Amino acid sequence: METWLASVWARVVAFGEPALRLLLAMVASGLVGWEREIGGHPAGFRTTMMVALGAATLTMLSQDIVAGGPGDPTRVIAGVAQGIGFLGAGAIFRDENKVKGMTTAATIWVMGGLGVAWGLGEYGVATLATLAVLVVLRTMRRLEPRLPGGKR
Repeated sequence: METWLASVWARVVAFGEPALRLLLAMVASGLVGWEREIGGHPAGFRTTMMVALGAATLTMLSQDIVAGGPGDPTRVIAGVAQGIGFLGAGAIFRDENKVKGMTTAATIWVMGGLGVAWGLGEYGVATLATLAVLVVLRTMRRLEPRLPGGKR
């Protein structure tokens, strides 16, 4: 009997590299979302996956369109960055004299960048960026209070 994971992998292989790019974008952004979820922060598992998946899909489609004729895929990437920036802006709010949601907004924006990297097939950049995001989210929270002027 074939396991569920083996079945999924067989389907990914059947669709080739485009499916691999989307799958890796989902896995990488899912790891970041999981880190957000376990910390009780907004923009968790599903949100990060949807942002990265959307960005990867649009990036891959832009490559296909340009391959068929004149065009500029960087315009799609710029549109993704702007659109996701707008989405992230909705996560920022002011509470009394404090601004909240900046890390959530930045995480949403970075997930768009990761999606673009995975969508382009830039596996090295995407992997390093994913690891960097996880390090920032996981370790800087503990280090920040120890820095001069850091959050307490």
